Amino acid sequence: MAALQSKALAKGETLFRDGDDADCAYVVEVGEVVILANVSGVERVIGCVRAGEILGEMAMLDAGPRSATAIAKTDVRLTVIERDQLVSRLASADPVMHLLLTVLLNRLRQQLHPELPPRDALVSSDAGLIRIKLENELRAGLGAGEMQIYLQPIADIYTRKIAGFEALVRWQHPEKGLVRPDLFIQLAEDSGLMVPLGRWIVHEACRIAQLLEQQSNKAGVAHSGAFISINVSTMQFRDPEFFDHLSLALSETGINPQRVKLEITESALTDGEAAKRWIKQCKALGVRVALDDFGTGYSSLSYLHEFDIDTLKIDQSFIRKMMTDQRSRHIVEAIIALSKKLSLEIIAEGIETQEAIDVLQALECQYIQGYIIAKPAPLSAYL
Repeated sequence: MAALQSKALAKGETLFRDGDDADCAYVVEVGEVVILANVSGVERVIGCVRAGEILGEMAMLDAGPRSATAIAKTDVRLTVIERDQLVSRLASADPVMHLLLTVLLNRLRQQLHPELPPRDALVSSDAGLIRIKLENELRAGLGAGEMQIYLQPIADIYTRKIAGFEALVRWQHPEKGLVRPDLFIQLAEDSGLMVPLGRWIVHEACRIAQLLEQQSNKAGVAHSGAFISINVSTMQFRDPEFFDHLSLALSETGINPQRVKLEITESALTDGEAAKRWIKQCKALGVRVALDDFGTGYSSLSYLHEFDIDTLKIDQSFIRKMMTDQRSRHIVEAIIALSKKLSLEIIAEGIETQEAIDVLQALECQYIQGYIIAKPAPLSAYL
């Protein structure tokens, strides 16, 4: 291996910037380097690299274009490591290469600084490597059309006629097959991918709902007028461009806004004034709002007083327990009664047995959703 080079930076000096084509990594010998990235249009500090740690450009952890700027927080001295010194035959955009390079850089860090304890951060563990690889693949998959919308019907409790669908995202991975959302939604949130993914979900869900409506009108089948319910994450809720993209989805698909229902959780309502403005913008577009997992927050009842909600979805934890726990049954009964008084639609989630349906019918619940009606399925199941 060729001799390692040294580099010095004065405080405030830029080491590399978004778009630079440098092909190396650095060991920070003295000082500290801050990493900034553009996240949803805002430049934010996403990390600091201190003496003894490896500083790899974002391309080394990210299969996409570089998206970060590294600036010296103090006077800094670095050891420069040329990429071809470490990996001569892996010069490709394959995310696996970036992971291997990261491992090698970690090992080099231990060689240069044996006095430091083994690093237990993200890139030094098998689980962390898998997570980084999955994030790279998720980013690539979003651009490659690997995401799919699955539909789970919401039915009238008395007639079992489908009243609407909840749009649920699935990832059709080219090697792993269908990836469950619990394996990638949080990853999308943590990596900042939830905003572009959420925009795609909104547009695709509206497109699918409108397609179902058109097919229903042609064939005279039962899905005519069915609403589409779309989950909105906290990150989407805070996206300043959310309504611009929602308006675009409504206009491009031609769907009646009244058939679009946005599901938010109680955590989105903690900032009361911001939540009121958000709901008001929904109403201005003609879109309805549902409060998901109702009953799990600390101020559930006050939310009904403060916010112009259209639909309540009873959290499935109450539904599961109400068959054996009298307290849970009373809570479900009270939520349904209150919803009727306030002229709110009510949906019970997680219905899996006829016994639960019988109880909910007796309590005059309107709609049900769960495996006893149907599991989530692709659009083709309803065409």
